[in-house]
Amino acid sequence: RAFVVMMDPHTGDVLAMSGKKMDGRDVTDYAIGTFTTQYEMGSVVKGATVLSGYQDGMSHNQTYLDTPLYFAGGQGKSKKSYKDLGWVNDVQALQKSSNVYMFQVAMRMAGITYQKDGPLPARPEHLQKMRNYYAQFGLGVKTGIDLPQESSGMQTHPKTVGGLLLDEAIGQYDTYTPLQVAQYMSTIANGGSRIQPRVVKSVHLPTKKDEVG
Repeated sequence: RAFVVMMDPHTGDVLAMSGKKMDGRDVTDYAIGTFTTQYEMGSVVKGATVLSGYQDGMSHNQTYLDTPLYFAGGQGKSKKSYKDLGWVNDVQALQKSSNVYMFQVAMRMAGITYQKDGPLPARPEHLQKMRNYYAQFGLGVKTGIDLPQESSGMQTHPKTVGGLLLDEAIGQYDTYTPLQVAQYMSTIANGGSRIQPRVVKSVHLPTKKDEVG
């Protein structure tokens, strides 16, 4: 499946909304999927993670060492970025798509200090705290578009959170609709206002033929 959504970040006007999906060997139109189906969005969510960190008290230009993280019970497996990036600040973390930086932001918001091979005592309320921040940007909540059957994405409520908190921080846990991502990006683009997207701008009575011109 592939989707494209374009919206004016200042007015909410939807400029384009398109979708395609494979049915066997056929490609069919699936524009409705832009707001009725949801997916793990991956690294596009990292901007919301950094902004959530700011709102939670993290300073601008905060630096973290991007190197693999190891936790108790991980059987030697690490949580890491695609490569060791060394010391990175907030802007560099976004430029280089650092996973580890986002993990550190999530742990900071949860009050967890990383210790190699130590525990990861993340709790459901820590996950919900991150979700609440994300919702301010339009992730995990309905956009309010003037169309029926909109999905709000999918969230599960595990009793044991652990590493799921870290997965959430890099867009690999909760799912969102393509339209939610467009609203989220628009919120960043316009300086922080979450704008309700709309397909219909106004409705007018038909103009009589003899009144045209």
